[in-house]
Parts: sequence; structure tokens; C-alpha cells
Amino acid sequence: MTKKLNKVDENVKEFLNRYGKEGFLQLFLTNYLYELIQYFLHSKMRGEDDLSLSYYTTHQKKLYSSEEIKSFEDKLRKECNIGAKRVVEELKRTNLIDKIDSFPPKNPKVARIISDEFEHIMSQVGRRD
Repeated sequence: MTKKLNKVDENVKEFLNRYGKEGFLQLFLTNYLYELIQYFLHSKMRGEDDLSLSYYTTHQKKLYSSEEIKSFEDKLRKECNIGAKRVVEELKRTNLIDKIDSFPPKNPKVARIISDEFEHIMSQVGRRD
């Protein structure tokens, strides 16, 4: 187990050396926003009884093809990456980037910036048809 932990530690250090704290934060926020939006879409979409099914069907109850679902997820991940970059830039601009010491963030200004980005992305991808 120690060898695996050493490898993980080595990989994290290499990533931080290459991309820095901002790169790490952007990658983390990309994945965080993506997973949060996926969770939201799977659990609250259209208020139907079978919520998980609504992720895979249009409003007309036609199933999306696997290619359509993959395309949507790829576009969502790309939008989350763009959004994460906007968050990092805003945190830098407002001198809040060093205020992130935990996640979820305890600083309400940081939390608001991330929440605003989540809402922005949802407004872009919340409806697929």
C-alpha cells in the first residue's frame, strides 16, 4: 500500500509542478461541476416519477441514442471546463484564490462564485430538447 501512496503523492507533485495550484483547482472544479450537474439532472429532471429514466428520454418519451447521450456528456464536460476556468479567473481577479482552504468552501464569496457558475451552466444545458 505504501508504494501506491508514494506513486499517488509523486503524481500529485508532478501535476502541481506542471500546472500549478490554479491548474489543480481548474481540474477539480471541472469535475466537481460536472458531477454536481449530472447528479442534478439525474435526480430532479422534469419532476417525473422515474427520475433516472428522464435523463435518457426526450419530453416526447423518445429514448436518446447512446451517441446522443455521449455527445451531451462530452459537451457538458467541455462547458464545465470552461466554467471552471471562469471561476479560477474570477477568484484570481478578486484575490480570493488563496481563500480556498476546504471544500465545500467556507468563504461565502468563494461559494457564491462557484454557485453562480453552476447556475450559469445549468441554464445552458438544463434543457436538451
